[in-house]
Amino acid sequence: MSTSLVTGGAGFIGWHLAEDLSQNANRVIVLDNLSRKLPHGEALNGIEIVKGDVTDAKLVRKLIARSDMVFHLAAISRVSSCIRDPGACFRVNGLGTEIIARSCVDLRRRLIFSSSREVYGTAPHLPVRENCPLNLENPYGASKIACEKTIEAYGKCYGLSYYNLRLANVYGKRDVGRVIPKLSQACLKNKDMILYNADKILDFVHVRDVTRALVKAAKSRENGVANIGSGTGITLRKLAQLMKDYAGSKSEVLSLRGRRGEVERFVADISCARTKLNWEPEVKLEDGIKCLLKGF
Repeated sequence: MSTSLVTGGAGFIGWHLAEDLSQNANRVIVLDNLSRKLPHGEALNGIEIVKGDVTDAKLVRKLIARSDMVFHLAAISRVSSCIRDPGACFRVNGLGTEIIARSCVDLRRRLIFSSSREVYGTAPHLPVRENCPLNLENPYGASKIACEKTIEAYGKCYGLSYYNLRLANVYGKRDVGRVIPKLSQACLKNKDMILYNADKILDFVHVRDVTRALVKAAKSRENGVANIGSGTGITLRKLAQLMKDYAGSKSEVLSLRGRRGEVERFVADISCARTKLNWEPEVKLEDGIKCLLKGF
């Protein structure tokens, strides 16, 4: 039985990953600052919760030494939070990643890193391939580029085994605060569905598809980078209307001006994930939205 360390494992994506790993006969150690309540209130069988920070080098090294594989998802992950406090953004995201990468080198552990489509910014052409110029819009995107490049450098200089996954907009059960859960809650309560630039085009991928991609990257023997998305774009206006139709909602859709630092369009080219990781999305957006609306 192998042991996996999941940093940020009490977060939205991290907890889904921890659950999947534990259900497949893996021991799981979750390192998290526990700023949010655990989804189940307490740990599940096979999941050990350690409260701590990824910038605590001694703790990080101790936990990696107990693990066979490292999934690094811990981060200040909201664009708005990173804009408000870029210093904290670069300390947690940048320094934390360097500490983890260095320990993985020393202890010869494979590192799977959760990056973001934010590294591309608003790309001039869609869909976006991995070799597209990086044209970030905000400090969060800049911190993710710094993390990726640190990991790549440690791969070249010190033999770090790794994979960087650039995630599109992830949605699913237990998410809060992002566009789909906000629209879902408004829709079901017949309240106004507020959009910031309703013509924005985004790529939404279900969290279960993301956890499958993380596990496949862990099993790969190569180093690399891959987009993880649906490969299909949708405007926020169409997304809101889709939710209204499924829920039979009387909500009004309101479009406000786009906010500072936000990406205006992104669709992932997922051909690399298909060929290199033998992965492709299985959950269609329509089906994922229906399940989400039923679960609220």
